[in-house]
Amino acid sequence: MDRPGTRMTLLLGGTALLLSACGAHPVGGAPADGEAVHVRYEAVSEGGESGGLLQSQDVIAQGERFRMSVSDATTPDEVLQTVVWDGETILLIEGEDASRQQDVPDEERPTSFFLRAGDAAFDRICPGGTREGPAEVAGRQGTVWSCPAHDEGEGPGESSQITLDDATGLLLRSVAGSSHVVAVEVDAGAAVDESTFSTDIPSALRGREDAVDGSGNPLPLTATDSVPRAGGGELLLADVRHGPSLVVIGELAGVTAMLETVLPRTHGGTAPRVYVLLNPITASEEEAADPDLSLATEEGTRKLLAKVSEQVRDVPVPVGIDIKGGAAGEDLRSFEELMAGTTVLVAIDESGARAWRMTDDELARSTDRLDAWVASNT
Repeated sequence: MDRPGTRMTLLLGGTALLLSACGAHPVGGAPADGEAVHVRYEAVSEGGESGGLLQSQDVIAQGERFRMSVSDATTPDEVLQTVVWDGETILLIEGEDASRQQDVPDEERPTSFFLRAGDAAFDRICPGGTREGPAEVAGRQGTVWSCPAHDEGEGPGESSQITLDDATGLLLRSVAGSSHVVAVEVDAGAAVDESTFSTDIPSALRGREDAVDGSGNPLPLTATDSVPRAGGGELLLADVRHGPSLVVIGELAGVTAMLETVLPRTHGGTAPRVYVLLNPITASEEEAADPDLSLATEEGTRKLLAKVSEQVRDVPVPVGIDIKGGAAGEDLRSFEELMAGTTVLVAIDESGARAWRMTDDELARSTDRLDAWVASNT
């Protein structure tokens, strides 16, 4: 399933440095449309689930894109994990589980397997690196660079040596105190097709939450089938996706304020239809500590739903009470936005896909996008 804003835990050895570098967008030595390279690494690292175990890492890389399959070196045909990065989205497959993350933050974007001294990727991996001399790895001529220890965001790191292929900039070897990775086979000019770097979740691994539209993009609001509806009953999220529709997601104060802008433009929430996904965060510490509103009991849940229903009784559009901390709408409103109290407006098109989204601040600056969309969908 998609996990926006969630850091994926990667079961990798030495090449983890390529997947955890921080900074701006990845830059590598090979152009994005350049020759693809197929390389097999052997790697070992300390700590984590794979600590001390020799791994085989089978990689196809082209520009900043790559597809990497990780296995135990003793059973190379049994893939433990596959990671695909297409430059914008990362796909992680582990056994029967698959997850996909879009809009990856800059600090979590993978670095290319291709590095050139002086480019941004090299400076993140090996800042202040010094050239040591030539070396041959996997039959390829390369250059060794010594990299001093540097702060990797979690305190000082460790010094290392990397060897880069002279012809392509491909990482051939990386040696540090806690990890070692070395290329054992390199095949330049590897064949690739549209599936090589595809980050779509394989159809066999898709659950309800991985439903896609006609373009292969994940449908929103699929984490659950329904949420309690204010006033009684259930709000079916399939009905919300039966667009065109507008969804307001947030806490009571932010939702109320946004509806003041949205309802007059949609004939009171009827054209297009307007829905609310309300996160019922209590307004004070005293209320939060009230055992009568505890979700741990059926009675507490009933009282909370009754309380919220009373608060929104004058709202003229369907209100779904997302009592699980915004879980139903988590693919449309990030955890950071939830914590900041940001209200979000989302447009759903006729296919059930997300057409666009904007925050309360963006809507306050301009209603042009909302007005244009309403005009074209009524």
